[in-house]
Amino acid sequence: MQRVPNAEFPPELQKRLEELWGTPPNLYRALANHAPLAAAWTEFSRAIRHESRTPRRLRELVILRGAQLMRAEYEWAQHLQMARKAGVREAQIAALAQWRDSGEFDAREKAALLLAEAVTRADVADEVYAV
Repeated sequence: MQRVPNAEFPPELQKRLEELWGTPPNLYRALANHAPLAAAWTEFSRAIRHESRTPRRLRELVILRGAQLMRAEYEWAQHLQMARKAGVREAQIAALAQWRDSGEFDAREKAALLLAEAVTRADVADEVYAV
């Protein structure tokens, strides 16, 4: 159940969102209740998606695992589409909950998933960070 109502975007923000994302997800419409926050979030998420050194496919894999752990259905649904578009394979999506024992993930992906789980649980041990 949605608890924060969706709002309309100021015209300049609407234009920027359309330039970046086409139709923005409902999260942005909820943020539009505070237009300066929505504008800042837009630029923050643009930088993460387009200026990060971590490959998009790996980031989406990590986001999906975090959504799985937190049972964040909205996050999962939004990023599932993005993950597929970024090249995450269906076999990886299906095996994500059992990534440790799966042959679907290479060493780099497993290291990222290990770190993602530790960050999600707010418990990044030195041994995990060293991987």
